[in-house]
Amino acid sequence: MIPQVFRERLPCLGLMWKRTTLKSALIVTSVIVSTVAYGLYRYREQRIDNLYAEAAGIAPAFHGTKDAQTATRALATYGGDRTTGMLLNIALGRTAFTWPDVQGEAIGALASRRDPAVSTALAIVLQPHQPLPTRQAAAQALQVLPCTPESFWAILHYLERVWQGELNYEDRTNYPPGLNDGVKADLTKDQQDVYQALYRTLKREPKLALGTLVQVYGLGTDSCSKFALDVVSRMRFREACPALLQSAQLAEQSAAESFIAPRQEIEAALRALKCQ
Repeated sequence: MIPQVFRERLPCLGLMWKRTTLKSALIVTSVIVSTVAYGLYRYREQRIDNLYAEAAGIAPAFHGTKDAQTATRALATYGGDRTTGMLLNIALGRTAFTWPDVQGEAIGALASRRDPAVSTALAIVLQPHQPLPTRQAAAQALQVLPCTPESFWAILHYLERVWQGELNYEDRTNYPPGLNDGVKADLTKDQQDVYQALYRTLKREPKLALGTLVQVYGLGTDSCSKFALDVVSRMRFREACPALLQSAQLAEQSAAESFIAPRQEIEAALRALKCQ
C-alpha cells in the first residue's frame, strides 16, 4: 500500500518525469538536426570546391572544356558570395587555364545575379586583348545588369581605344588569300554587334552615361573630347544635346586663331542628333 504522502506527490513526479523526458528528447533532436545540417553544409562546400576545380581546369581528372562548361553551369546553381567570387575568377580569367567558352558560361551565370558590383567587374573584360567571345558575353551581360559609374567608365574606355584605332585581338590574325576578306567581314559584323550592345547599355541609364561623358570627356566644355562627340552621334544620344549646345556656345566665344576647339566635330554632332 502506497503511503499517503507518496500518493499526493505522484502527479508531480509524473510531470517532472515527462518534462525530463521531453527535455532529453529535444536535446537529442537538436544534436541530430545540427549533425545533419553540418553534414549537408560540408557536402555543399565540398561539392562547390570540386565544381570550381573542374571549371578552372585544375581537377585531377579534368576532361576538357565541355566538362568545364558543365561544371560552371552547376556551380552557378549555388548562391552566395563565395560562388559569386569563384564565377568572377573564371569570368576574368583568374584561373590556371582560360577558355573563352568557359568564361562566357561564367559571365552568363553572373548576369542572372543582378549585382551592381558584378557589372563593374565584368566591364573590365572589355579590353581589346580579350577574345571576341569573351567580349560578346560581357556586352550581353551588361545589358541586363544594373550598372555603376565605374562600369560606364570601362565601357567608354574600351570604345575609345577601338575608336583610336587599337586592334581587337581577332584583328591581329591574317588569313590565307581568298579567305581573309570573308572572315574579316564576319568579324566586323560581330564587333559591330558588341558596340551596339554597349551603346544600348549606355542609353539605358542616360543620366549615368551623360555624367561620365561630362566628367571624364569634357562634354559641355569648349575642349571636349572628339571621341565623346563621335560616340554620342553613333549612339543617337539626344540626351547629350544640352551639353553639346553649351559646348558650341563656349567655342564661339573664342577665335579659332587663339584657341583650338573641336568646332567642326561639335557642329557635326549637333547635326547628327538634330539638336535645336
